[in-house]
Amino acid sequence: MLFRSHKTYEDLKATGEFIIALPSFSQKGMAEACGSVSGREADKYEKFSISSLKGEKVDALIPEGSAGWVECRVSGISVEGTSAVVYGDALAAKAAKDFWTLRLHYVTEGIWFKAGEERIR
Repeated sequence: MLFRSHKTYEDLKATGEFIIALPSFSQKGMAEACGSVSGREADKYEKFSISSLKGEKVDALIPEGSAGWVECRVSGISVEGTSAVVYGDALAAKAAKDFWTLRLHYVTEGIWFKAGEERIR
């Protein structure tokens, strides 16, 4: 689910492409920092000095150190009020070895989980 007012929604509608990058636990600070700034206000890669990789099939960036990612072409969008569900056809995907142990899980308002551990704030 994605808010239609976010720049990400506008970008994927304009390009017809997107990448789902799944952060690793080492990227917790980056994820928090990026969530505090709108993409309309700043280039987050530049503002937070995020090293990146270029997508192989999609013209978008992937934060270096991500646990995994999927490059997609938009195949449909369902809009409900202020939100949208975006469907995509996977064009390429990669994941680090032991992906599930590296994956950072955001729950809500400062609550995060790491595989095999208790809640982390």
